Amino acid sequence: MRGLPLRWAALSAAWLAIGPAAAQDRSLAAFGDWLLRCEQRGSRLCEIATPLPGPEGRTLAQVLIGRIDPRGPLLITAHLPLSVHLPAQVRVMLPDGVVSLTYQHCLQAGCFATAELDEGLLRRLRAEPQGVRLAFQDGARREITAPVSMSGFARAHAALIEQTAPPHR
Repeated sequence: MRGLPLRWAALSAAWLAIGPAAAQDRSLAAFGDWLLRCEQRGSRLCEIATPLPGPEGRTLAQVLIGRIDPRGPLLITAHLPLSVHLPAQVRVMLPDGVVSLTYQHCLQAGCFATAELDEGLLRRLRAEPQGVRLAFQDGARREITAPVSMSGFARAHAALIEQTAPPHR
């Protein structure tokens, strides 16, 4: 999983600054509050993402779900601003518990924390139509909690699986 964050970060950062020349190698589809983003880089790399609103209408963070390696595990990643307190955990807060994400690293585009998204957690996320919350600490150690909308999540996830399924022979 060591090479994962750099590749994930590169894809996520690239989406923050899409240029017209690269648009033909990328696709985007909306499902409620979730976006399916795919990019062709030798192999097809896709993720679903939802922005988390912050003050003044800016995006505070993103929650991303996808695989870096087609044979690898499904991952949930929080893309956070650089001004975070790294010793504190990033948490996805569900009504029936908390899932901790582990910081991988910080780049110019932000900090990234990940966890494997197993079938149990996936079921729990699908069962939360009201949404979940993402919690972390900023650089001043203040607790930041942001709502994560699950509107469109199930459809976006189904589209992600369809886009990344190995071709039939």
